[in-house]
Amino acid sequence: MFWRPLGYIDVLQEQPEACAAQGLYFVRGAGAAFYVVAEGASGEMALNRLQALWSLTVQQMLPGMTIIQARAQGVSPYAAIGSGIKQLGEKRNRQSIDFPVAGPFVLRSPRTGKAAVRKEDGEHIDRALSSHRHYATYCKRSHMERRH
Repeated sequence: MFWRPLGYIDVLQEQPEACAAQGLYFVRGAGAAFYVVAEGASGEMALNRLQALWSLTVQQMLPGMTIIQARAQGVSPYAAIGSGIKQLGEKRNRQSIDFPVAGPFVLRSPRTGKAAVRKEDGEHIDRALSSHRHYATYCKRSHMERRH
């Protein structure tokens, strides 16, 4: 559940008719990875919206998590997916730069070396760790509420 923020992809996969009407077809999904085939101009526009929404959602829910996306074309969906998988392999090996770069007079998290945003239990933590802890606390709290 942690890797699927709010289950957006689950919701989309459960409504294949609505996605097909826009030219999107989910052909595979596991964990946080999913493959989508888009057909026609409307499918391309819907894919642009989905790609932007997914990037925004993951960055807000899990800051610091690396997102790797690829778009490919092919004579068939199978060929396009194969080309996309090759692109993903190439992109995965490229290091990304986190912006903004913290200056020399900024307190840093000892775990990651990134700029600290707050102090918790005597430890300076960065934005990603702060968000992960907040989300873990939220999940634990909502799980306990569901049990009672």
